[in-house]
Amino acid sequence: MAKNNQIRPLVIAGAFFGAFVTVVILSIAFIVLRKTFTTLSLDDICPNYFQTQYGWVTDSSGNPLDSVSVTLYDNSRLNVIYRTFTDQNGRFELFNDFGSFALHELPFSYELHVSFDGQADSIIYKFKRYKICHFKKVSGPDTIVLNLKKYNRKVILQNPMHVAVEKCFQYAPFEKMALSKSTPSGLIKSLANWSNVLYSSIYIVNQRVLFAIAENGPGLKGVYCIFDRNGNMDLTDDQPKLWKLLVSNNESDEPDCDIRQCFLRDTLYVNKKPYLVDLQLGRFHHENPFLLYRRGDALVADITIGDRVVKTALWDRYFHDYTDLRFVQVAFDKNGDRSFSSSVGDTELLETALYRVSIDSVTLEIDTIVSDQNFIIFKKLGDGIYSTQSASEGEWASDFKAWCAQPVSLYSEIANHQLIILFFFEGNSAERMENQVVKTTLNVLRKNTADIKIIGVNRKTIGEHYDKEYVIEENRGWQGEIVQKFHNHLDKEMICIDNTGTIISRGEPGADFVEKILRKRGIKNPEKDIAQF
Repeated sequence: MAKNNQIRPLVIAGAFFGAFVTVVILSIAFIVLRKTFTTLSLDDICPNYFQTQYGWVTDSSGNPLDSVSVTLYDNSRLNVIYRTFTDQNGRFELFNDFGSFALHELPFSYELHVSFDGQADSIIYKFKRYKICHFKKVSGPDTIVLNLKKYNRKVILQNPMHVAVEKCFQYAPFEKMALSKSTPSGLIKSLANWSNVLYSSIYIVNQRVLFAIAENGPGLKGVYCIFDRNGNMDLTDDQPKLWKLLVSNNESDEPDCDIRQCFLRDTLYVNKKPYLVDLQLGRFHHENPFLLYRRGDALVADITIGDRVVKTALWDRYFHDYTDLRFVQVAFDKNGDRSFSSSVGDTELLETALYRVSIDSVTLEIDTIVSDQNFIIFKKLGDGIYSTQSASEGEWASDFKAWCAQPVSLYSEIANHQLIILFFFEGNSAERMENQVVKTTLNVLRKNTADIKIIGVNRKTIGEHYDKEYVIEENRGWQGEIVQKFHNHLDKEMICIDNTGTIISRGEPGADFVEKILRKRGIKNPEKDIAQF
């Protein structure tokens, strides 16, 4: 019994010690696991997440095409995966990692539908899941090239009518005009019996119309505007018109056009055609009065595009009779509500008629507006779609052989270097190859990956040959063999190929291009290097 009493404390002490050791081990394990999970990033589970692949649409000269309709369908062509438009660089998002989770290991077909100016074509792409969370493009082009032909198309303006500009355009700005106290040259009779006389003139269809702003004339009180309506350079035989306050709660308020702005709308006839003129006047009695003007009417009509009737508004800002398209503002009722959403930046408003007009899948350019005969001549774009070869990230780079200072083979260079940089550009080779962004790009990559070879490809050479690095002078513009094999539409573009022959990055020289390469080569947190840009 005494012996048992002696053993019991030892058992209890051993139990406490074992419990203590267990608690210590579990605590250490908990701390380690906690630290591991708190520092675990998404990149540790899915490297280089999130990845996106872009496509481009260009014309046959390599120029990017804006507002091309792009729709991706599944292989049944019933379900729309997405619908988008190319941006001003001709770029659109082709696929991304979110879509890859729906893919199988076997290639999965998608149909890309491209619409441009009523012309349409379908291109088959194949993708498959790659490394759990990524995707890989099996087939399909990076760059879709449209073979454009232009031809004129006459469109009649149906039911044309001139309306006040503010009825169809929320955005209809005024322009400044100069005012002078000096009597204009050629004026036969000045306004001798008026006070505070200021002169100016406005050009309507290249014809100068003189006018004066004055106050308190013979038998008249207030501020008036006198146009030389008959063009005889004599303002004394023309009817004055009284200015009105731009904003007034009382019609009896006298317009002094000083602290409060005045407004005037009048119709002038030039070559027997009426033109509505809007004027605004302020600070009339100050040293520096201001005068603003604009054309006060816009032309509204219907046009037929395909099977659709579209309401259209045209505003000739500077009285050029719609001959100078730079100064013609246009709006199209794209959504069919018989009105214009014409706030600044809206897709229904174009501040100049030189812009392309995209209505549904039809894209047009205005060539000529003949307002007195009520028709518009459009340049219609389209006719033929074909695609270039593909050179996507993750794909195998096909070989080429060329000549610069000596024969160059891409595969030979790949066998002897860790990374190959193809640099596409146009112009003076020395200026482009020694550009500061290009030099910084190469310096950062060489700091992390010593063995790098750059090969320049000049689409069109200007200046002397550059011999500090390999520069292949194809001199065939966008039709060169190497350009068509690898290059998208960018003015300058780099393509990085590793020593397995795989394209691992492409884009303009700079931070984004470098970061993608460093991350794919396993270099984490490259922010310090990228900060050099």
